[in-house]
Parts: sequence; structure tokens; C-alpha cells
Amino acid sequence: MKLEDPSIETYRDLNSRFEKGFIDYWFNGSLTGDDGKEYFLTYAIFCEGDRDVARLDISMEPIWCFTRPSSKVIQKNEIPEVDTLFIKPRGTAETEVSSTAFSIKLGGFDIRCSPPVYKLKYSGKECGLDLTLKIKGSPFWFNRGKEEGARITPSTLIWGFELFGDMEGTLTIGGKETHVIGVGIHECVTSSIQAWFEYGWMDWIWFHFDELYGLIFDMHGGKYKDGCIYLMKEKEYLVINDFDIDHPQWAYSPVLQHHWPIRISAKAKTDRGILFIEGDVLRSQTWRQQNKHRHAMNLPASDMEVRWTGNFVYNNGKKISLTNGRGGDEIIEVTNFAQ
Repeated sequence: MKLEDPSIETYRDLNSRFEKGFIDYWFNGSLTGDDGKEYFLTYAIFCEGDRDVARLDISMEPIWCFTRPSSKVIQKNEIPEVDTLFIKPRGTAETEVSSTAFSIKLGGFDIRCSPPVYKLKYSGKECGLDLTLKIKGSPFWFNRGKEEGARITPSTLIWGFELFGDMEGTLTIGGKETHVIGVGIHECVTSSIQAWFEYGWMDWIWFHFDELYGLIFDMHGGKYKDGCIYLMKEKEYLVINDFDIDHPQWAYSPVLQHHWPIRISAKAKTDRGILFIEGDVLRSQTWRQQNKHRHAMNLPASDMEVRWTGNFVYNNGKKISLTNGRGGDEIIEVTNFAQ
């Protein structure tokens, strides 16, 4: 099983694997500012089909949603306070590879990957950021660390990894600079598909506690399931052998005209024990509702920040309560699944 950290050569290989396929350099952060506010960040450069795309969303307020289209509001809105999208022809993004770093730039977005340290920068008219993600533990490689790609649908292979760590830096919004600190995740994935919407109905759950972190990935339409847990104290990487995800509470998005989960739970089995987590969706960045240029991602999909609670029960019966849970879930194509 592959457990080593990705190298600069890994990024070079993934970047050149498909001429017109999909590749992303994706980051999410769950952050707290020195102003007392909480921030949920999505920052990415990705290439799909004939386009290079850069995306930045920063959400501070809770989400709006309804139990039914005609019922009362039970939470607040999903529109990010910062919403930036930059689309250019494929090949516009500038990549640079040295012996110590892989970097990619597009329209004011600047990602520098120098494992185990990742630098994110953006400078725009309305906002800016300067963040560092410091990786901890072991990475998650798709297909349980096997060298071959993971077949997530009958016609789709993907290669890549997810990294977890501590995120810190500054956000500048409306001329005000705020120091933020929290946790984050970085994904680098390439596949033969042309765009995100080809993935179909999926859950991409990530969680970070003081005691452990991990990922649960369920490609519902393609029947592909994968995931990992990393135990901090033991410094032990666990493959998730099986899991169940539940969305016990749903709400209606008036913007999407779709239902979305606002409470999520999961049970995951490993060789060392069983993980139980559940959480409420705090903030949501819903792709279809964002600005008029977002036809590139005009699909029912959402990056959601989740405040997790949970416990891990070892095979010998020892149970630990998990603390300071943060993370998220990305859901794509939830059409007619909730009634």
C-alpha cells in the first residue's frame, strides 16, 4: 500500500497524464479569525475539457434553507461573501517545476506546492489571501494506495491523493486584514473525464479531530467506496474497509430548487475499530447559485462546512470521544434523492 507523501515528480506526472481530461489543485479550509468570526474557504485551480478555471469562495454566515419550498426559513443563506471565478482557455494556467516545488498560477491565483508546505495566494480588487497549509500524518491515495487508478464509474478512472494539515495566514476582505487559523485539506486528482458533472451523485466527506483525521468518499452512482483514518497518537494509517453514510435531515434550497442535507452522519469500519461521526452543516457554497459566469459549473453541487462530533471504538472495547471536530462534505448531483 502506498503511504509516502507525494513528491514534486508526482505533481508533474498527474499534470501531464491527460491532454483534455480533468485535474484539480483543490483546497478547503475551516478557519477561525482573530476577529472572532469563522470562515469556510474553497480555493482551487482546475483544468477541465478546453478550460482552465480558478475559484475562490469564502463563507462566513450560516446557510439559508427551507424544510419545503413553501415553509418557513430554518437556517440562513448559502451565498458566499466572497465569490470569484476566473475562466480561460486550456493552457492559460502557468506551471513551473523545480527540484523543490511545483507551482501553478492563473488570474491572480498562485499555488506553490513544496511538500510538506503549501502556499496559497490571491490578490483581487475585493479580496486577497495569503495562507499556508502544513501537512501532517500520512496522505490518502485513491484506490487504497494501489498504483493503478481507481474506477469510480464504469467508464472513469482517477489517480491522485488527499492531504490533511493545519492552515494559517491572512484573509483580506473589504480592505480589512484578518489573521486566521484552523485546519485544511488539499486534493490533487486527475481523471479521463472532461468535467466535474460527469462524476454524478457523490459524497466527499473530510473530518479533522484532535485525535484523528480522515476521508470518506462514496461514488454512489459508480458504486466506488474509499476512505482512510489516521490516528494521531499512534501515528497509524487505517484503510476504511466499509462504511455507511446517512443524511437524516434535509432542507430546501430556494436558489437551487433542490433538497440538500443539513445533518450528516457516518459509520466507518477499520481493522483497528469503528468510527462514528455526525455533524451539522454550518456553511455552504452552492455552485449553481453563484455568479453569471459560473455556467462552467452549472450543476447541483455544494461544498459544505460541517462541525463534527464523534467517537472511535477500538476492537478491545476502548472508546475515545473525539474533540474539536471540523471539516466538510462535497455533494454533487443530489437530484430526486430527498423527498
